[in-house]
Amino acid sequence: MPPSLSLVASKCSVKRDSVVECGGWRGMGLTPLSSWDPLPHLKVSPNFPGLPQSGVSRKPSGLPPHSHDGKRVGERSAQTDLNGEISPGFCALAVRIQIGRTPHFVSLRTLKSVLCISPIPGCQKLIRATFSVFIFISRWQTASVADSDSNIRVAVLGVGSLGQHHARIYSELQKTGQVRFAGIFDANSDTAKRIGAKFEARIFNSIAEACADSDALNIVTPTATHFDIAKDLLAQGKHLLVEKPMTDDTAQAAKLIEIALRNNCVLQVGHVERFNPVFTFLQTAAPEPRFIECHRLSPYPSRSTDIGVVLDLMIHDLDVVLAFVKSPVTSVDAVGIAVLSKSEDIANARLRFANGCVANLTVSRVSPERMRKIRVFSGGSTTPSYVSLDYRAQEGFIYRVAREDEQETPLLKKVLAAKLGVGKGSAIVSEFAGKKVVREPVPIAKDEPLKLELEHFVNCIRERRTPLVSGESAKRALDLAFEITRQIHSQKV
Repeated sequence: MPPSLSLVASKCSVKRDSVVECGGWRGMGLTPLSSWDPLPHLKVSPNFPGLPQSGVSRKPSGLPPHSHDGKRVGERSAQTDLNGEISPGFCALAVRIQIGRTPHFVSLRTLKSVLCISPIPGCQKLIRATFSVFIFISRWQTASVADSDSNIRVAVLGVGSLGQHHARIYSELQKTGQVRFAGIFDANSDTAKRIGAKFEARIFNSIAEACADSDALNIVTPTATHFDIAKDLLAQGKHLLVEKPMTDDTAQAAKLIEIALRNNCVLQVGHVERFNPVFTFLQTAAPEPRFIECHRLSPYPSRSTDIGVVLDLMIHDLDVVLAFVKSPVTSVDAVGIAVLSKSEDIANARLRFANGCVANLTVSRVSPERMRKIRVFSGGSTTPSYVSLDYRAQEGFIYRVAREDEQETPLLKKVLAAKLGVGKGSAIVSEFAGKKVVREPVPIAKDEPLKLELEHFVNCIRERRTPLVSGESAKRALDLAFEITRQIHSQKV
């Protein structure tokens, strides 16, 4: 009987030359057909040109993962010839060759190259003929997200003082092919027109219209609106980045997490300091924190006055400290006062953790100056050190006990560094109480945290992974913030 051929294909986003495992079938690099180099590599035995003799002599037990609900959708069959093209975006895996009762699987590249030069009788004629090739293409449901890197469509809801920067960055990412910036929506039509014109973005007339033309959305609206907007979008399978705080109620936060899990949606919360290069450095520089001090000060804002300073500013430091210490909080002692608004404008909280670490957090939104700093004393089994970092400037210093071979810095160099900044980037060795202490500038590669945050969001959607600041992670910070505000409000007469 004549050999019959069938082509097994699967939609996937595996990048070129990568190695994947499909149900135990290892070593096959998938190549997107959109670039029309469709024949993946597969090592085969030379004993029978084109047909693997071991390892791949049976049908693989699985293809790339099923959709998140376990259903295979859009399965169909078609016919083409060996030189025909398959719809762009699909990857040809292999050809199933039936010889007698024995099925064999072989890569298309190997098959095509071998048959064109094969001495096997009839193969030259066979390759020139048109085969009836049944192509079984499994489309996997991916929550409306296209596989192409640039095809994830993202919209921004709310383009005020913060949301406009979301729009700016997505506009830039679109130019580099990382995303499709679907457009913006703002309840204030004048603001929407101004930002839309500035970043050449489409202006949606409603949230529903933005939802219909987007795979993912950023919610940068007042906190009180977050829950109602987010729950409807998540229910429709949309991926969301919700600015902090996620909600103004812990029960609502838990509900959003539940809806996101049920609909297989990425839910990320905008705690931007987690993407600050300062925090990345801190995790390696002070692995065993014993005491943490945070200061976050700013003048009175024109935004977020619907919430207190704890939910507005301190929640950033709560998120950072919880992620950094990695130990349960055992006690909280908080105080705060209202100055210009109905809720607290200045607050301080002292946290004690189960591992003995203590964190002291101070925030103010009625300060004449801006400050976002963290200081960490690290000890334990590591060499004791003190790290002082500036989130805004993305710079700082680490202080440690000097080694025996390190000599004290000349006085003139110390003065020039302290007064004029000359030599500020070099280490300074000083003597205190008979011991030498080194102050070294920290090596931080500066970058825009918000850009890193939005890139992370898009990559989590593309790669189907949990965000660094997931809904669950953000809720832990939110729960602690509400305990702090509860203590502050209970002190009011």
